Amino acid sequence: GFAMGVFGAGNAGAALTKLIAPAIVVAYGRNTVPHVYPVAMLATAILFWFFSYEDRSHRVASQVTLRDQLQVLKDPNVWKLCQCYSIVVGGYVALARWMTEYYVSEYGFGIRSAALLAAFFSLPGGLLRAAGGWLSDRWGAHRVTWWVLWVSSACLFIMSYPQSNVTLNTLAGPVTFH
Repeated sequence: GFAMGVFGAGNAGAALTKLIAPAIVVAYGRNTVPHVYPVAMLATAILFWFFSYEDRSHRVASQVTLRDQLQVLKDPNVWKLCQCYSIVVGGYVALARWMTEYYVSEYGFGIRSAALLAAFFSLPGGLLRAAGGWLSDRWGAHRVTWWVLWVSSACLFIMSYPQSNVTLNTLAGPVTFH
């Protein structure tokens, strides 16, 4: 679980996008971002190529076939965990993608402020995946996943309501909440 969480913490890269892309848009225009990111990805791939290595002691003595690898799909628990994972990770990625636009359209923030607020979600969300993996190792993946789904559902319910005004008529006069 912890190893998967550390691997998943790479999603914190979405926070970098929230911090860098708006600056590129403001400085050079919206059409520049699709040209800058492939260059950054190529530079990362080159760095990975030069600074990573293959540990030959980790090789499996026998050749594992595709059929052997697909045997795990016979277990119904694999399908359940894959569905939970797709909801949790898919939800995270969708929220990370959507939040900047939400802050701009609902609250009228500029793109820089909106992206910064969205990064405050993306960065901890990605880094907390390692903590979630550790919790899964300690208390079980099923229990931790259910708690995450319930807490996420409550938070999403609260977020689903757009900015609004509520006026309560009281004996002392109307009270408005924004």
